[in-house]
Amino acid sequence: MEEIVKTESDAMKIFLESEENRKGAEEQAVRLWTILTGNKPIETSDDTEFTEMQVVKKTTLSHSKANNLFQLLRAFGFFEWTDMKKRAFKLHFNKE
Repeated sequence: MEEIVKTESDAMKIFLESEENRKGAEEQAVRLWTILTGNKPIETSDDTEFTEMQVVKKTTLSHSKANNLFQLLRAFGFFEWTDMKKRAFKLHFNKE
């Protein structure tokens, strides 16, 4: 039976609670990590910082599409801005 969505926040809650959506976001985070690091061990993610410019240069993503990806990853806890002025961030893969 399909859930009735009453508000935008209800829709977001349903989206975030979906295990399929979380798994997809995690796959995107791992793919981005692999592209940016050349498959460096994920255990080093807490010590590794990237910039939006690196993402744009190493992928086919525009700034706009990169930011859409960042929003998705951030919603699931895989992404953290570390310096908004420099557009620097870290990817997180811990289960918390």
